[in-house]
Amino acid sequence: MSNSTKTILWIVLAVVVVLGAWWWFASQNNGPQNTASPTVQSNAGAPAAASAQNQTIVSTSTSDTSLDQDLANIDSQLGGLASDSAAVDDSLNQSTTAQ
Repeated sequence: MSNSTKTILWIVLAVVVVLGAWWWFASQNNGPQNTASPTVQSNAGAPAAASAQNQTIVSTSTSDTSLDQDLANIDSQLGGLASDSAAVDDSLNQSTTAQ
């Protein structure tokens, strides 16, 4: 290989390493990039219980009552997720051709 080809390959390698390191550090420090609330992301077919419980699941105290409320909120959101997942599964399993 000529010197110019080796130089170009080293530059490309350096750029790839720098971009990879930058991506890794950015993903470690920023946390999740999706900032929309769960009710904004849910579709219109979501159950009313999941959209009615639009509360942040951050506990400000450690009392049993607040922990129970947090668990109830999580349970209702998981119920919405389960019904959304079931709706997606049903739509994927529907056959559009006559058999």
